[in-house]
Amino acid sequence: EFGSKGEVARAFAKLMHSMWQSENSVCNPQDLHSKLARFAPHLFENGDQQDVQEFLAFCIDGLHEDLNRVTQRPATITSEQILADERLGREQGEEVAAALAWCRHLEHGKSILVDLMQGQLRSTVTCSQCQHTSRRFDPFLYLSVPVTKAMMHVTDCINKFLEEERLVGSEQW
Repeated sequence: EFGSKGEVARAFAKLMHSMWQSENSVCNPQDLHSKLARFAPHLFENGDQQDVQEFLAFCIDGLHEDLNRVTQRPATITSEQILADERLGREQGEEVAAALAWCRHLEHGKSILVDLMQGQLRSTVTCSQCQHTSRRFDPFLYLSVPVTKAMMHVTDCINKFLEEERLVGSEQW
């Protein structure tokens, strides 16, 4: 099995039930905290929460793994399959390439979090010398976007994230 064998998901469900369907005005997240601390002790070093982004990423990933409807993971994709997928994407276009990448992803992960929250990111790299272009489609459950004090709207962060980058020096390939 993957994830925490349902322990994190059950503790999260218990907390949600307590918050939304209970007559109690106070909810104790201790059960969820103890499960998270057991499966990711680095999140609570010295009794302190360390990094909220890492914490949320672990929670979302942990819930996804616990709720994953894929019970048997398929064999690792072969280099021949990768080449065939790339060829099909070139021949049939970007939409087909994106759909194929998404289908490959769903062979490994299907959960309510994928259904409601997951997306797909297209990244393109073009060689500045020979102009060869490489394109990838990768799933994401959350995006780490840049945030500055000057940004007034969420769209400012997204637009900054989507800006074209020029790779220089050791970043080039």
